[in-house]
Amino acid sequence: MIIHSNVLNCNLYEELLDIFEKNPFLYFSNQYHWNEDLLQGMLGTCLCADVNEYIKSLILKDIGHLLPSYKDIDMLYYTWGKQSGINWHTDFPYLFGATIYFNKDWNRRDGGILLWEDEFEIKGHLPKPNSMVLNTKNYNHMVTPIHYDAVSPRYTIQIFGKS
Repeated sequence: MIIHSNVLNCNLYEELLDIFEKNPFLYFSNQYHWNEDLLQGMLGTCLCADVNEYIKSLILKDIGHLLPSYKDIDMLYYTWGKQSGINWHTDFPYLFGATIYFNKDWNRRDGGILLWEDEFEIKGHLPKPNSMVLNTKNYNHMVTPIHYDAVSPRYTIQIFGKS
């Protein structure tokens, strides 16, 4: 996993955070769209919505130089509710996966920590605002459940590169 800081320009970051907080999306639920293995032990709901082409282009303008080559890209807003998470998985068949984090104040007690397995150990990343984790090696990874008394949802944009 490669971790980058301050990946979006400040104005775009603030605009996207505002979009998350105002919640203008037509969401779909992970409960009906994710494989059962991904949901095992996760009681909550992650709401997902496609990022429109205009916003996608703005994001790619800021982060494109950090991404490997790809032919097409999927980008989704994820709003992780209480007790939601995702169990161990890889991002196969995608070329890479990336996560941009939006919460300004995320406490480790709130859960939502990215864990991944490299060759020798399990590592973790606590969400930091405007950071991006890039998975180019198809690491097995998960997100720990959001604690039932977390003060806010966990906001991310998920990016998946396709060949």
